Amino acid sequence: MDLVSKATEIGKELAQSSEFIEYKKLYNSVYKDEKNKDMIDDFRKKVLDYEIKKQENKATDEDFKNLQNLQNVISLNPEVGKFLFSEAGCLNQRGLLSNAQLTLQSFFPHFSA
Repeated sequence: MDLVSKATEIGKELAQSSEFIEYKKLYNSVYKDEKNKDMIDDFRKKVLDYEIKKQENKATDEDFKNLQNLQNVISLNPEVGKFLFSEAGCLNQRGLLSNAQLTLQSFFPHFSA
């Protein structure tokens, strides 16, 4: 089996996983509510801003605590909390793919996904 076929097979398996199916269901439910959508989008923007600060060595402990506090507050909404938890699980699955990509790159330096 060639590399592309194997990657396609893995992608199909991940898409059919119970974690991803649950994530899609929660995504559709959460994003129907404009308030939830805005809350999640704002949180993601703040996470991205924090990550940029971190890369520039400008992030402070206070920035991190503020982000944690915001996550705790928005997670009080049960639907949003479940969605974020589910999303984290799917990201862990994507992490497996990232590890596979890094392994391929170690064997094939010109490999890119």
